Amino acid sequence: MQISKLRIKNFRSIKDSGDIALTKLFALIGKNNTGKSSILKAIQVLWDQLETRESDFHKNIPEAINISIVLENKKVDPTQTINIDLIVSKENDTKTYFLDGTKTPFTKIKPLLPELLVIPDIRDPNESTTEGSKGTLLKKILKTASKKQDSQTSYEELVEKLKGLKQEEAKEISQLITRKFQNVTEAPYYDISIHPVVEIEKGIKHYSYLGNNIFSDLGKVDILTCGTGLQSMYILTLLEVLADVEKYDDNAILVIEEPEVYLHPEFQRRMFRALRRIAENNQVIYSTHSPIMISEVWATESIRQVTLNGQGETFVNAIKIEEVIDELGIRYEDILNPKLVLFVEGEQDIKFFKKIGIDGPQVKIINSDGLRAIHYYAYIKIITSDYVTNEFRVIADSDGLSQIDRREEVKKQIEGQYAGKINIKSGKLEDKIIVLPRYSIESYFLKKDFLSKAFPAISVGDLDKLIDGYTKKYAVEQMNVQSSKLTIDKFQQFLKPKRIFESDQKSEQEYLAFWSGEVDFLRVRDLIMQQCLKIRSSGGDWFDHILQSVTVEELPQEFLLLRDELVKLMT
Repeated sequence: MQISKLRIKNFRSIKDSGDIALTKLFALIGKNNTGKSSILKAIQVLWDQLETRESDFHKNIPEAINISIVLENKKVDPTQTINIDLIVSKENDTKTYFLDGTKTPFTKIKPLLPELLVIPDIRDPNESTTEGSKGTLLKKILKTASKKQDSQTSYEELVEKLKGLKQEEAKEISQLITRKFQNVTEAPYYDISIHPVVEIEKGIKHYSYLGNNIFSDLGKVDILTCGTGLQSMYILTLLEVLADVEKYDDNAILVIEEPEVYLHPEFQRRMFRALRRIAENNQVIYSTHSPIMISEVWATESIRQVTLNGQGETFVNAIKIEEVIDELGIRYEDILNPKLVLFVEGEQDIKFFKKIGIDGPQVKIINSDGLRAIHYYAYIKIITSDYVTNEFRVIADSDGLSQIDRREEVKKQIEGQYAGKINIKSGKLEDKIIVLPRYSIESYFLKKDFLSKAFPAISVGDLDKLIDGYTKKYAVEQMNVQSSKLTIDKFQQFLKPKRIFESDQKSEQEYLAFWSGEVDFLRVRDLIMQQCLKIRSSGGDWFDHILQSVTVEELPQEFLLLRDELVKLMT
């Protein structure tokens, strides 16, 4: 479960936040004291992890605090949502919850809420990492990791045995108390029953100690007594471990204020990578001042800028590229030396272009993460300024669209990020956008010569059936999109060539159903998936494995022409 929408009214500096659409990895940026922390703390209030005070009511007005969320599970059914509203009355300091519009006790709402893990800006490892009464990182790691351990079975059996013993004990005591109560009240129809609640986790505390393997005589010290820098490193370590084990659990929300605090830039990058991995299965919501923590986040969807107006009220806005370029730490000198700046959609694209000879000091290839990362728009803004004369090109996957439509789509995405018209010194913006004639880079792998060298265990005949089945299906479904029989979203979901080599567990059953009429295609795809699984299990990568089988001379003419065009721009 994840929060897909959040709205806050009359809480601290927030009069009305409006609907805030949240993604799996979501960042809030803004200057100090604009209200970023208030947004994160409002989530904690709804989860009943934080009590409200009189000072939390907006400008001391009598109106109640109202915090509402929409929960959804995109893995199971994104159309089914849960609406939860909280109203905190200032008059009598009461909390009232509503579930889908109906007044509901929090005891019934709590089981529906994902587990909430909170790391505040003022680090307190006692509450956020190790011990404490609330859920902590360490407890989450122990709980999650135990799901894959054989010992979990015996642990659960022990808990059940203890519950049984306490129930038997309570039953016996209940009978004794009942007899005495009937005697005292002279009412034999009364019955007293004692119900034990066994919550072992609440009775378990964990302490983390830091030792020195070289100077063992120094002894061990409680991590809570260490300096803030070392404590932040410990939090980073726990987050990286959680990223390793959390794949066994996908019902948690991590809220973290300024994850970069006290960390060197290199460790900030590690922190961001850890948060991104955690967000693959759980939701991560954070506030930050660090350019490193937002440079690779999707600008249009996953970042919101928090500002304060002249009346001291918080506003949550879509990000404005011009206002954050300086904060990002991206400078003109980053792109002055290369003759060509090339924006591509992912790390795999970078590997491919380097393979075909687009490499060296004359070119800077930038991963734009699907043409959505904030640093991509920032670089575009800089490279189209009056002070930079380098050539640049944006290489975009067609994603099943015509080259004309996809080029126009990318052009609008770029122009939509800036208040004024961007400055193209030669030609037009659309001249700088190159759309692959095929779906994506992986499309060029669907060639018998490449696949037979990459997967020699699979017969050439079977590979022919796979390629033929995909090509025919692609053409048919492309026509269905044009006639509105199939949405472009579904086309992109099921015709993406990458899906031949790796599955998406969230929609694998839908994928198999979509291709159910293509028996040979699915059979050979399964053979390829098995080979890719072996490659991954040995620490390899299927993309790198196939790339070794690609020779530039064997690429289609259309791609060789593109390569030649880029080489000219580099010289």
